[in-house]
Amino acid sequence: MQRNNANTITIPILIECDPDAQEGTVMFTASSDPIPVRAFREKDVRTVLQRLEPVEMMFCSALINLKRALRSRKKEKIEEAHQKLNAALAKKRKWRESLEAKGVIKDQGLDSPLLSEAAEKYGFKPHEKREAAEVVMGIRLPRSQDDNQVLAGQLSERIGPFKLRVVLWMSKAGLKLALFAVTSQGALCAHALMNMGLAACEHCGVLFHQTRTDKMYCCEAHGNAHRVARHRSKAL
Repeated sequence: MQRNNANTITIPILIECDPDAQEGTVMFTASSDPIPVRAFREKDVRTVLQRLEPVEMMFCSALINLKRALRSRKKEKIEEAHQKLNAALAKKRKWRESLEAKGVIKDQGLDSPLLSEAAEKYGFKPHEKREAAEVVMGIRLPRSQDDNQVLAGQLSERIGPFKLRVVLWMSKAGLKLALFAVTSQGALCAHALMNMGLAACEHCGVLFHQTRTDKMYCCEAHGNAHRVARHRSKAL
């Protein structure tokens, strides 16, 4: 573990790699074989971002915007971030529906009586089973949660035990507590959650790696365009 610029402790994020690139190993049980790993770096962040589906990029951007808005504690920013997250999830629902129509994934059955109970739990009416099913699938927000719960729930969904695991990293420096990312998206979410320089451009929403903590745009042109648009809106 080490301290970042905010003087808080950060935990290394590890990913599996080829043996010739390893910086140590991890084990999940006393009898499991050691897995070669290396640290998740800035270049890995850029690679994962390039491979994200547009709908996932929009969703991750909306989550980071909500995280930033909640930290600001400004009501208008929180409301705007909430709307963006709802819009991103609506895109995810349409994307899933298109995959169901093509037979790529199966349509979720709505006959389970448990969905009626889930609907009430999430703030829907008993007959709104599809909405409850979509909450379970992570593509709709529960009406019963506040924004802090929404952020915690959505991030937890993406860094759960099947995507991120606490491990002991065995390296030349000795044993060190670390997080092993089972998936690249798990690594990306953990990276964003620990304030390690991942931000959403305030102009276009694209995720980018910050070189400075006060950099809020993916490029200088978008920073200028956003400031001009903001100045014009104030002039009206």
